[in-house]
Amino acid sequence: MNERIKTNMRSAIYELGGIYLLYLAYQMFQNRAESAGGEYVTVLAAAAAFLVIGIGMICFGFYTMYKVRKQDRQAREAIEEQTTEK
Repeated sequence: MNERIKTNMRSAIYELGGIYLLYLAYQMFQNRAESAGGEYVTVLAAAAAFLVIGIGMICFGFYTMYKVRKQDRQAREAIEEQTTEK
């Protein structure tokens, strides 16, 4: 399999994982009323951590896809320059 395709698939998996973590954070925050005391603080901390990590994974996935597309565009431009020079 092409390295570019692998990178795109990996980026999509990061984004999906990030979306899932955001969903988990939302569910934990929604059910926080069922917790009390130290457990309440732990649930809020875990929800905040899932939120931050999820957003980070989504941003990282988009960034890697952007890098791959930028490299593809540069490669296409280089090929077009070579063909126009001949």
